[in-house]
Amino acid sequence: MGMDPELANLTADEIRRLLHGQSVAPRGNSDTSNTSCGTRARLGWVPLMGSEVVLDDEGSAFVLVFPCEESLGGTVDIDAMIQEPMEAAERIFCRRRNANSLDTLNEGFDLLASGPVRAGVYQSVVRAAVVKILIATGMKLDSFPSVDGDESFLRLSLDADGDVVRRLAQRFRYRVPVKLSVYKDMPAEGADFEGGRPMVDHGKPLLAHVEYDEQLREHLQPFRHIDVVRLVHMCLDEWLDLNEMRKQNVLSAFFPAMHYEQMRRIHSEWGDWKHAWKLPSHNHEDQVRDYLGENSSFFFRWFAFYVRSLVPIAVIGGICALRRVEAFHVALDKQRYVQVGFALILCLWAALFQQMFNKKTQVAVRNWGMKDWASMHSVDRAEYKPKMEGTWRLWMQRSFSEFSVLVFCLLFVAVILWIENIYSEGLQNNDLWAHQYGGYITVGLIKVVSLSWGMIAPVIVNMQNHRTEFDHNNAMTRVLAMVKIFVALFPFVNQAFLKKFSEPTCGESFVDAALKVYGDIGWPDGIPHAPPVLKLANGTVGLVDGDALLWLTQFSFINRREQQCIYGCFPVRCVGNAACVTNCMQRLEQDLWLVYITHVGCTVAFSLVIPIALAKISVVMELWKVQRRGEDKPYTLLQFQAKCSEIASYEYGSWGGSQVEDFLELAIGFAMLTCFGIALPAMAVLALLSHIIEYRLLAYRMTNVTCRPFPAGADGIGVWDKIFDAICDLAVIINVGMAVFCLYPMRHWTIRHQLYAFAVLEHTMFAIRYIVKITISGESSQLKRIDDFNERVVALIHSRTSRYAAVTVPEDCRQRASSVNVSLGPKSCHFEVLNDLSLNFL
Repeated sequence: MGMDPELANLTADEIRRLLHGQSVAPRGNSDTSNTSCGTRARLGWVPLMGSEVVLDDEGSAFVLVFPCEESLGGTVDIDAMIQEPMEAAERIFCRRRNANSLDTLNEGFDLLASGPVRAGVYQSVVRAAVVKILIATGMKLDSFPSVDGDESFLRLSLDADGDVVRRLAQRFRYRVPVKLSVYKDMPAEGADFEGGRPMVDHGKPLLAHVEYDEQLREHLQPFRHIDVVRLVHMCLDEWLDLNEMRKQNVLSAFFPAMHYEQMRRIHSEWGDWKHAWKLPSHNHEDQVRDYLGENSSFFFRWFAFYVRSLVPIAVIGGICALRRVEAFHVALDKQRYVQVGFALILCLWAALFQQMFNKKTQVAVRNWGMKDWASMHSVDRAEYKPKMEGTWRLWMQRSFSEFSVLVFCLLFVAVILWIENIYSEGLQNNDLWAHQYGGYITVGLIKVVSLSWGMIAPVIVNMQNHRTEFDHNNAMTRVLAMVKIFVALFPFVNQAFLKKFSEPTCGESFVDAALKVYGDIGWPDGIPHAPPVLKLANGTVGLVDGDALLWLTQFSFINRREQQCIYGCFPVRCVGNAACVTNCMQRLEQDLWLVYITHVGCTVAFSLVIPIALAKISVVMELWKVQRRGEDKPYTLLQFQAKCSEIASYEYGSWGGSQVEDFLELAIGFAMLTCFGIALPAMAVLALLSHIIEYRLLAYRMTNVTCRPFPAGADGIGVWDKIFDAICDLAVIINVGMAVFCLYPMRHWTIRHQLYAFAVLEHTMFAIRYIVKITISGESSQLKRIDDFNERVVALIHSRTSRYAAVTVPEDCRQRASSVNVSLGPKSCHFEVLNDLSLNFL
């Protein structure tokens, strides 16, 4: 950025005062409202601290936190050497989308041009340049030290009705809703719309949104606090790379300022513990959106819709679970029909749920003015390297990252099969650990592998060199979701489908194979009579009556060596010679319960309990340091927020969570329910109860623990829509596969008939899914009609301004109409008679 001459008036003393806790008035066209002095401090209750703090959020939009030198308890070693100071400064100040930023280093950076400098010099030069840039852009700045003096806070604010905000909105083409008064001149349309007001869908008036223009100001609604926060962030991103500043330890944190009144309102009405017993609703989505932004609001919108949609499937699942109650006397073969029916209902429910949410989402997108938001307001990443584009190195890195996903999944498959083999040997040897801890080994392996991939995935995605945060987050979501969902589901897929063929038990005779399977664990319960074992004189073991094993013949086959074998999934409980429960289904149900309950427990612990404890400890330690020095300084809201940013910021890998991680936990639970609900219908009841609690936990965390995230816009749930759609397709395949290959009666059919049945049922379910998709379309005809209507509203207000007026030329520059002949013919009115026709509107 070329330094304006007025910046020369900003003295070094003023910069020094600003960075050490004193206010400096902005120059030029900046807002000039002064901070009130001598007024009584406002106090507010912070639930996490359990006490009051001084409220210093009034008028604040954004906060930058600068660390102090080590002698003051900060993290800056002022004597450390910066080897390439100009290159480091370029990474902060030279922004690809702002050509003017290339001139920023032309003034005030002479001390860095001569080579290595001390960190104290480098930090002073960079901080002075940051302050000058912020003042030049019209920000009102106010600074103050932290309570323990190891950091300096720089508070940025703008008047929502001021000239700077309007100019920023016009520069960044920021979309704003029109006023209701704009619609008063709109005519009636059709038999169901009388005109003079906005059109309505699902009970909500959908206002037109238009890019801000000063000439349209009287037709547009005023800016909200969240609009100011976004515009300030856009302005900062245009001139500074905040992530690079934090990487270089110029900043220790940056975050949107907490708005106390908004926070307290959504806490009391939405995030408070007293609402934990209530079903989530959509009543507070607009308030959540105004505080956390559309990106977070769409997440909670999906979560609430998911929980409410779980009610009917949980009721059906609970009824299906009663099939095992002995008082109802439901035969085992009839229980299998109940499970198959529940699976079909579950697949249909998943398809309906996904399409109905998409339809409601399109209404919210219009209502919030978020259509195509991501493509218009994406932020560049500090790690992006434009010089790598088009090179073989980048192609190799991207190919390697994709190949790594496949290799990791294959390694996990190998580990699972190896552990399952050891587990099966332990069961055959009647080892205690195999009977008591087999399920815990599966749960532990899933968690460990998922955690490992969570650390590997960021490295792999960074290798792909994405330019914008939007593209990077989508890539991270895809990489994490593919592997973690696979890791969560494959152990159960192995139990249901693969173990039958991968772990057979063979012998020279059918009786020999049967005795190898049941010799140590005993014969299954429920068979007509236990086959008596006879020990012969030569030491061999046989059966008195070979016909007593008729119930086992359906679980046997002859291998290539002409040996009699029993499949890896063999009966452990039977009803006569027909219906039996296999060890695979029994283990599958046990592991599903254990994994799901563990999943809920880990979510509660890692999403709330640990972050709360860490944030409280951090605040207490900071106050203890002050008290130890004998000082009595008040703790402020923004300082509390800075501690939340340090411990629980809303980013990947933080205790404050992130949308990728929060959505991923729900996606794993959704996949387990839809794919294996056929084995355990009661899981739907557990899902409903746990998600009601989990929803409130996340709401509490977002309002009280997590540092307020940047209120990013979004036009829906993004790539997650495709992920959930893929899960629904996978659920159809797994449920149909289990009904055909794992459950009575179809599992006893010949392989040919099983394949026929699978193909017919699978194609039927996909056909039903397709019908649901085309029947419940995301964009209804009413929404398209409203889009067209609002486009005409925007054209109307544009026509009232000089900038968008119809293009005409002066009278003396126009061609004479008499030189053009488009008359009807000689019998009609002569065309020249009409030459003097006056068109006053032109």
